[in-house]
Amino acid sequence: SLKDTNSVMKHLELFRETAEASNLLDRLGEAHYCLGEYFLEQ
Repeated sequence: SLKDTNSVMKHLELFRETAEASNLLDRLGEAHYCLGEYFLEQ
């Protein structure tokens, strides 16, 4: 429940970490894609 501040804080922290991790994976995917395109054009 929202009254349980510790629980809420843990949940938000996990959510933030998950968001950061998935954003990182998106960026890694983009980087790999761009590298692949670059090498194909050579």
